[in-house]
Amino acid sequence: MTPSQQDLNALKNFFLLYRHRSVTRAAHAAGITQPSMSRALNKLREAYSDRLFVRQKDQLVPTAKAEHMMLQLAPLFDQINDVMDTLERFSPDEATGDFHFSAPEFISKFAMENMPTGLLNAAPKLAFFYHYWAADCATQLQQGHMDLAFGFLRECPNHVKQHVIADDQLAVVCSPDSSHCANDVLMSPEYLTKCPHVVLRQSGVMDDQVDRDLAAVGLHRHKAVLTPDIEAAFKLCMKSDYLMIAPAKLAQYFAPTAVLKRYPLGNANITYSLYWGAVKDQNPLHQFIRQSIIDAFAKHWPHFH
Repeated sequence: MTPSQQDLNALKNFFLLYRHRSVTRAAHAAGITQPSMSRALNKLREAYSDRLFVRQKDQLVPTAKAEHMMLQLAPLFDQINDVMDTLERFSPDEATGDFHFSAPEFISKFAMENMPTGLLNAAPKLAFFYHYWAADCATQLQQGHMDLAFGFLRECPNHVKQHVIADDQLAVVCSPDSSHCANDVLMSPEYLTKCPHVVLRQSGVMDDQVDRDLAAVGLHRHKAVLTPDIEAAFKLCMKSDYLMIAPAKLAQYFAPTAVLKRYPLGNANITYSLYWGAVKDQNPLHQFIRQSIIDAFAKHWPHFH
């Protein structure tokens, strides 16, 4: 297979690997994950029937075939190199424009305390807009109207990128003093329908999922209180005989004394993620802000890991 038969992304990945001599650094320069760059390298190896890069000590060293390819592609890579140099000279302190971030209410306190200050210190000409998670968030991301969103989608839509923050599971939450903790209580789908619930509205982690799971078995629940305020919801649950269905780690964070019971419906797994539209993926400003927000999650909310 000749180089002309390879798509431009493959050539760009080859160039970045050659230039940076590291899968991790090449992935960072491309704005993709390290596993994605590893897969790209494996595809290149299959396409050219050669290892192309071999590890020696702490770096990748090009094979003879890779060096020969570089000679063939030198004129093209000179142009790519100029473009990459321009991108790498991106300076956040000169960046201007608006950045729209969407997340559920429960993340707002964390977001406002830990993200904008650091971002605006590094990019003082940037305007940061915080929006609550909305039902059409995926569409806004696809169309580029929303820059970045934190939440939970059962499936990542087409033309939307995803970075996993942490995993969790839905649980049935109740107060340790509630009647639901009696030994003879079996937490079944039918039991859920007999009890009043505190429900998180527009939570960004499980909107309508519980109701869909109940409807699938011909049941529905009594929503006694609906609120987007997760802290208030857990406080009410802990002071009452209400049930609440919520992510287990969030429950442990906001209500350490809560009793957690197994979710008896469907798939309980939840993956907290950052999402952004593919149209924004290679934008240098977006890459800078995206990485800053990922770092903020890792540094300031370690409970999510």
